[in-house]
Amino acid sequence: MTDSRLLLLRLLSAHGVFEQRNGSWAHSELSRMLRTDHPQSLRSFVRMIGFPVFWKAWEALEHSLRTSGPSVEKVVEGGIWRYLADNPESSRIFDDAMTGKAHGQIAGIVSSYDFSPFATIADIGGGRGHLLQAVLAETPNAKGVLFDQSHVVKQVSNIASDRLRLQGGDFFKDALPVCDAYMIMQVIHD
Repeated sequence: MTDSRLLLLRLLSAHGVFEQRNGSWAHSELSRMLRTDHPQSLRSFVRMIGFPVFWKAWEALEHSLRTSGPSVEKVVEGGIWRYLADNPESSRIFDDAMTGKAHGQIAGIVSSYDFSPFATIADIGGGRGHLLQAVLAETPNAKGVLFDQSHVVKQVSNIASDRLRLQGGDFFKDALPVCDAYMIMQVIHD
């Protein structure tokens, strides 16, 4: 093993990611979440954080401080959403990252809030619809609308049903679907 890999493993194990055992390395509770077979896998999230476009955005942080605008708009024409729309593999990793994060939070949301008073519930920027599907599973009399960018809802067309409608759009520009309740999760970065 190269010295740089050994140093990296030692650093990660010092922070609880991986464990050193009898001269070899083993998974820890944290490193297991980097596996694709973990139910709350954060592998794609870690991969997404390493996108060169995000590192370039950090290099342009001064732009955000001076203009209050996203630094990514200085390094990518059209911003991050245009970048993801134009780069399907990066978009897939981003979607997987958001799904992994959401799976760790959905159970708490569904158990903490009573959605039963609502006939129609929209998930704005809801990605692959995991939160909305979980809410609808717990609220059998409700219907739902998954509202996200057109290329996102096209990728999940298979989840549409008589209870779950898909609507493509941009929540900054387009009219939102008319519903009784609106959910917004992890879009503050927008």
